Amino acid sequence: MEPGERFPRDFPDVSNAVVLSCKGSATEVSMRFGDGPVRGLKGPFEVITVDGVFFDDGSFHLHAVLADDTGETIGGHLKGFEVYTTMEWVLGEMDVRLVREEDERTGYRELTGIL
Repeated sequence: MEPGERFPRDFPDVSNAVVLSCKGSATEVSMRFGDGPVRGLKGPFEVITVDGVFFDDGSFHLHAVLADDTGETIGGHLKGFEVYTTMEWVLGEMDVRLVREEDERTGYRELTGIL
């Protein structure tokens, strides 16, 4: 991804894929910590790692670790970001369908199976 592009808006359509690697830098990051509200963070940040999955309904479940300009890190559920300099993704598309369903216990859509 190029500077100024936004995730997920400018990201290609991907489904049933796992993140193998993601490195780059970002600003205006949206993250959720635990079951709290989504928070906006101002960067720039170095993206240390992103992992997670993309589902066939267009949703995703990603976690990220970011470092600020002092090397302090923060991590949580990645909801969105704007690319600062670049963002390089390596994805593995799977020949299976990842199934998510509402979980009454958590209140979130959770991975419940693989078809």
